[in-house]
Amino acid sequence: MRGAYQILRRKIFSKIIPVNTMKKFRDILILFFLSVLLFSGQLFSAESGIEGTWQYSLTVNGTRVGSSYVDVKKNNAEYLTSTEMTISIGRAVTIVKYFHRETLDFKPVKSTSITTVVTDDNIVQREVITADFSERKVTLTDGNDKMSYEFEEDFYISENIVTSIFIKNKMKTGLKEKIKYYSPELDPAVLFDLEEEIIGKETVEIAGTKMELIHSIEKIGNVSTIHNYFDLSGVLYKCVFQMMNNEYILEKIK
Repeated sequence: MRGAYQILRRKIFSKIIPVNTMKKFRDILILFFLSVLLFSGQLFSAESGIEGTWQYSLTVNGTRVGSSYVDVKKNNAEYLTSTEMTISIGRAVTIVKYFHRETLDFKPVKSTSITTVVTDDNIVQREVITADFSERKVTLTDGNDKMSYEFEEDFYISENIVTSIFIKNKMKTGLKEKIKYYSPELDPAVLFDLEEEIIGKETVEIAGTKMELIHSIEKIGNVSTIHNYFDLSGVLYKCVFQMMNNEYILEKIK
């Protein structure tokens, strides 16, 4: 049964995207994940105080390829967010874990990302990137390499500050915010412009149930554009991202 399932899975994914571009496809999914984990900030704010765990399914062109969860906790004077995504593509299973710490006013403290790729012949590749923050300075550890970067502007490692402003303004249509976003996984030496605008309320189907949700569009420099759907308290229900004629959807299941 296991062998039959693997063959079937490969046939399904060969229809989604050619085998010779599987690695690029996986990299796109990781990019999507890095973009979406920003939106974990939509799960809580200083006002709402939401804490807990949320689970999501990941589909590509309607075929499920993985899952994700987000866990949010408040610990003393910090917010702690843990996010994980598992992606099964072809012969490889990729697990991306991301942990970040922020102060209660959303200043970055520390972030760690762990990317693990396991092939069906049990070859394991792992990459760990850790960033420590002090004001506008970043000390980055990537394997045995250590680097420092200092920026001229304040920046954030999640979208929590944007969420806080949106909640204060009751998610009004037309609200638009822009911040500087930092992700060493995308580029350790660059701050990206992150913009988000609330488009308005829409009826969206989530796991077979129709819900009225807030629709926003999030842009990260020239890297990605994501459509987000969340409720008035900021809980994310759906993300939609398109690239290379493929549609990637992250949808809340718990």
